[in-house]
Formats: sequence, C-alpha cells, structure tokens
Amino acid sequence: MEKSHKWWVISAICVFIMGISGFGFLYNQWQSQSSKQEGTAQTATSSQDSKTTEPLNQQLPDFSMQDLDGNAVAIKDFYDKPMVIVDWASWCPDCREHLPEIQKVYEEYQDKVQFVMINLTDGKRETKEQGLTFPHYFDEGEVAGNAFKVRYIPSTYFVDKEQGIRVIFSRRLTADQLKEQIKAIL
Repeated sequence: MEKSHKWWVISAICVFIMGISGFGFLYNQWQSQSSKQEGTAQTATSSQDSKTTEPLNQQLPDFSMQDLDGNAVAIKDFYDKPMVIVDWASWCPDCREHLPEIQKVYEEYQDKVQFVMINLTDGKRETKEQGLTFPHYFDEGEVAGNAFKVRYIPSTYFVDKEQGIRVIFSRRLTADQLKEQIKAIL
C-alpha cells in the first residue's frame, strides 16, 4: 500500500511539473505572436541617448490618418512644402516635453514647412492643456506608425519637397535642433 501511494505522489508531481512547463511554453508562444501582431503598439519611449538614423534616399510612405473631427487625411495632402512629421503619444513623457519645443518652431516656420503631428491617441486634451496650436492628427489603427515602422517615440522625420526623408530622430529635440534640420530641408 505504501509503495502504490508513493508512486501516486511521484506521478502527480511529474504531471504537475509537465503541466507548468507546457503552460510556460504556450504562454511564451502567445506573447511572441501577440508582439508581432501589435507592431508599434508596444512602442517604447526613447531616451536622449537614442541614435539618429540617416536614411539615404528613403521615400515617404503613403498613408492616411484622421483629423480631430474623424475625417481621413492623406499624407499626399501635404506635398506642397517640406514636412516635419512627428509620431508621438499623449502618455509618453518624452513626447510631452518635446511638444513645447515643436510649438516654438511651428510659430516661426509654419508658413514654410508642413507640421504633421501624428498621435497614437487623439491628443486633444494634452494639446489643449499645453496651449499648443500646431495641427495634429490621430493614427487610427496605427497605419502611419506601421508605414514608418516606428519603434520609438517621439520619432521626428524631416522630409524634403520631393518627399525624401532626409533624417529621422528617435528622441526629443530642442528648438535649435529642430530649426537646424528644417533649414536643411528648405
């Protein structure tokens, strides 16, 4: 009797360990698949140490976003001038620090450059609270983020008149840094 009880306990422990191992394996597979499907939903905020990427002859991807009234707006609508495109999110602390710098530069360059601020959420409350007047748009379904393959926010794209992306910064910028890059695309 003792022998069968001992084997019963050992068998139960083995089944329990195998069940936990199987659950861990399935959970890791699910997390991996979920990460692939979410794309930029798992965007990390950037630090000041993030590197600058300088693509050569990279063309601006075609995408649409929504204005604050829910109307579709195509990036093609902005082709008449060079562009400063910023992917940001309301919940991102670096983004919130970046926005006042952009506002300063927007006030100076709004007649020469299109400012296209693309938020992962609608951003109405945040821009109102900070008194920001630049135009901003909502990235419904992360269409723009996926087109740009955004990995960090804020990400700032400087685009010339021929829709060539000249430089991308995956960190917040000062007003002086923004101005320097704008001068290069004018």
